[in-house]
Amino acid sequence: MNVTSQLCALVVLTVVFIFFITSKPLKIQTTIAFYIMLFIGMGLVLSDIVSVYYLNNLHKISHIKMTVLAKTYLFFLNATVFSAIYYTYSDVYGHTKKRKTAVYTKAILFFLADIVMFICPVLWYSENGVVYTYGPAVTVTYIICIYGIFEICVMILKGRELMSPRRRHAICLWLFVWLAAAAIQFFVETMLIVTFAGALGILIVYIMLENPDAKIDRRTGLLNMKSFEAYLRRLFELDKEFSIYVVVADELSDLKEDNRNEVTNLQLDRFISSIKSLKKSKIFFDGGDQMIVIFEESDAGIYDKKVFESHIEEAGRNGMDLYGIAKYFYIPNASFTDSVYYLEKVIRYARQNHHDVLAKEKIIIDANMYNGMMEEIETEKMLLEALEYDRIEMYYQPIYSTVKHKFTSVEALVRIKDGEGKIIPPAKFIAVAEENGMIIKLGEVIFEKVCKFIGGADYPRLGLEYVEINLSVVQCCYAKLARDFIEIMDKYSVNPKCINLEITESASIEGKNILLKNMEKLRNYGVKFSLDDFGTGQSNLNYIAEMPVDIVKFDRVMTKSYFESNKAQYVMGAAMSMIKGMELEIVSEGIETSDQYKTMKGLGIDYIQGYYFSKPLPEKEFVEFMLKANKVE
Repeated sequence: MNVTSQLCALVVLTVVFIFFITSKPLKIQTTIAFYIMLFIGMGLVLSDIVSVYYLNNLHKISHIKMTVLAKTYLFFLNATVFSAIYYTYSDVYGHTKKRKTAVYTKAILFFLADIVMFICPVLWYSENGVVYTYGPAVTVTYIICIYGIFEICVMILKGRELMSPRRRHAICLWLFVWLAAAAIQFFVETMLIVTFAGALGILIVYIMLENPDAKIDRRTGLLNMKSFEAYLRRLFELDKEFSIYVVVADELSDLKEDNRNEVTNLQLDRFISSIKSLKKSKIFFDGGDQMIVIFEESDAGIYDKKVFESHIEEAGRNGMDLYGIAKYFYIPNASFTDSVYYLEKVIRYARQNHHDVLAKEKIIIDANMYNGMMEEIETEKMLLEALEYDRIEMYYQPIYSTVKHKFTSVEALVRIKDGEGKIIPPAKFIAVAEENGMIIKLGEVIFEKVCKFIGGADYPRLGLEYVEINLSVVQCCYAKLARDFIEIMDKYSVNPKCINLEITESASIEGKNILLKNMEKLRNYGVKFSLDDFGTGQSNLNYIAEMPVDIVKFDRVMTKSYFESNKAQYVMGAAMSMIKGMELEIVSEGIETSDQYKTMKGLGIDYIQGYYFSKPLPEKEFVEFMLKANKVE
């Protein structure tokens, strides 16, 4: 009996079935589709073996029963092709409405093809141990199979951006084997290898795509991050509510084989075993310092939530101090997004923005945090576009000298325009630029625009002695700041005495050594410095003595407090006495009324800045303002 290839196919599918079932794979859409394909494949093999057996023993079966057996085999052959289409659609579109519509359409088409196949006659040949079927029913089956393979090829081309290269290659290899076998059997009817090719294709898919071992972290036995993403995608596609715990601890990184010791190994295994017992949950490990637990219900269920947290506390009592040092994040309901990418991103965002939170605090990741992250993403995009399309605008606010009774300096303030031309204030984008490192490029653009203004034709007519330019904390910590700024000043032939760089107290704390080196190079070149926002930072007057600055600027909050609190008046008076004693000049920001101006002038403040004189103005308006204002003393 010529069933060697069919028996080989049965062995292959049985081995795949045993390994697949015993591994307890995640129930995601492609896994379900693979289940279906595996069962149909086994049905194809068994029906082929039975058909060949009775074709070799026609005396044992009636003509009608033989016809039914032959057409059952053809039905399973069609069904195998349909299961391949179903798997491909599941891979590309997941559990979406588009997949359902496409699958239903193809199911109807294959159902109609099966009806035609069952109506058409089937013939068979059986002589000298050589058996095969032929006739109209077989022809219809081959046509629908070729169509199915063509449909899969089209689907791969259309969905290539949605599929990983590995998945595309696996399915293409599977189709090639199957198509080659079908072509050989069509022209050489005695070679019954289509069934074996189908089994071989399923084996290829299993090894390359559905092998559960590829989705497991070998050191812990927990699901890895590839599984995490696939599982999240399924939950989103099913529109299911779910909650997430994220435990971040240094001990977890000890799971690396070269770092593990016997005590850590025992503690971690005990902790993992305890949380594996939780119901309706899946546990994932990222291979580093992060463990993620997903519960398929919002707020993790009152019971499971308490049990999980108790396991963390117990781990601490047993010597593994997870609860004592871990960053502990909780997403009560992940429905604020429907994207795997953005959910992973908000977890990273939470970690970055809460790296210094007290260990035992549970950090909640919710819609508010997500919206804040999305706003930052939009701001970052807007800032990138502003840099690319030169939408950086410089505004200037004049500073009045109480000694010379005229405007002698100006502060340069940055604004950007969005795509619609709307002006965006720095409060909206500076923090984002500092966070993602774009502040270095932005700072260079600002400095170059100011230098271009100073080197232009209007500047010498304005009677200005210098322009103040703010430096962010990140810029102050940038080792090449002085070199870059000197190159820009040389490019526009700017006298360095026309530049006054404003540093903040926070900058002097966070990057003091680098800042001092930059300040030394720039001061030697001729640039002066101011200490900006004095009174609002974390430092004290000792920093003024340590930092080589020429001017101290009282923040508007400090200025406002002077007019509202007697204590603030004593504080400002003492600060002024010490600053003047060091022979430094003082600027008072935030002056908005005539009374405030007269008071500050009476106190001996050297420079006044605020809306009392002018709000920040675009360059053209500022030039017009200065030409008019400085004509009168």
